[in-house]
Amino acid sequence: MNINTEYCLKYCSICHHQKIDFQQGIVCGLTDKKPNFHETCDHFVKAEHKTEKDGQKYLKNVVKSQMVGASTRFVHSFIDPIVVGMLITGILQFIPNSIANALFNQLNIIDLYLLIYGAILGYYILMEGFLGKTVAKALSKTKVVDMEGNHPGWSKIIIRSLCRLIPFNALSFLGSDASGWHNKISGTRVVHDYEN
Repeated sequence: MNINTEYCLKYCSICHHQKIDFQQGIVCGLTDKKPNFHETCDHFVKAEHKTEKDGQKYLKNVVKSQMVGASTRFVHSFIDPIVVGMLITGILQFIPNSIANALFNQLNIIDLYLLIYGAILGYYILMEGFLGKTVAKALSKTKVVDMEGNHPGWSKIIIRSLCRLIPFNALSFLGSDASGWHNKISGTRVVHDYEN
């Protein structure tokens, strides 16, 4: 979601004419199109008893309505670690055997765990930070957003990624709302990506 769209949605979410389209999100009820005005909308009519706080609450409900289910999240938890393993294996192919053997002979089990977890954290932080999605999310046409439907930003992505280290986090999305601890703590959600 770009800055102009975010600006427009603050008005549209409290407008009498707004409606929700599950493919596009909030659209104008008069045009059936996503909002695209620059400063003011000629059709804006403030809905009775609606405030900006109501608009933010509405956006959170839109995000919640577009969240992916536990089965999709479960598939993500298998695909992304496989991708990380393939990336590590691919990188190791470029290291000469003599150097790789000397390196791995020096590693103890703690060093190995730190290396693996570092690779996993790096993967999630870089992929979700730059693209808003990992390989698994791209394959399932989903993305990471904040509670207003925007790209979360680096601080939330880093918190989200660090929370993946919490024991049993991978099973936490099996709850009733399928959001998982790393989403709840960081204020993020995984939603369907209708733009791609």
